[in-house]
Amino acid sequence: TLQFDEFLRSLKQNIKSPHSILLGAGASIESGIKSAGDCIWDWKKEIFLSKNPGAIGQYANANIKSDTIQRPIQNWLNAQNCYPAENSNEEYSFYAEKAYRIPDDRRKYFQSIISDHEPSIGYHLISMLAQEDIIKSVWTTNFDGLMVKCAHQYSSLVPIEITADTSDRLYRNRASQELMCIALHGDYKYGSLKN
Repeated sequence: TLQFDEFLRSLKQNIKSPHSILLGAGASIESGIKSAGDCIWDWKKEIFLSKNPGAIGQYANANIKSDTIQRPIQNWLNAQNCYPAENSNEEYSFYAEKAYRIPDDRRKYFQSIISDHEPSIGYHLISMLAQEDIIKSVWTTNFDGLMVKCAHQYSSLVPIEITADTSDRLYRNRASQELMCIALHGDYKYGSLKN
């Protein structure tokens, strides 16, 4: 692992080499997008409230990040003996499909949480480095499309979006000022979960 100053010196020596970045949820969270964990708790709360309408007044507008709100919901889920264990790998796909059985409803959920958000400074820094041909590709698990949206804001930069459905674009000849934006998520925004 390099310290920041060490990284800068290394980058200076490799400025002509194309670089790729693996971008995680931090840039999206900084842009106001919910994390996967936040989505899971949204779904848990929706299931809990639809099965317990008497609790709507107490929980509907409550801060779902609060342990005093999460514990009763998780305790109820645990008592049902049909939900995955808390923090298990199955939670994300299970709760997304349980909360919204209709695929188009899941797509609408994801669309609602990504609309009206602007890319954070991290996305802008990547775009500026791409303009200088330092960064050539961004690989991301984020489903919000903010990297592509941000790259479009830089007039000389052309983002090339690559998803599971357009993976053949990986093999195209790259031109100067293109930024490959590779989506690793395969999330419900586009259909069934693929990851």
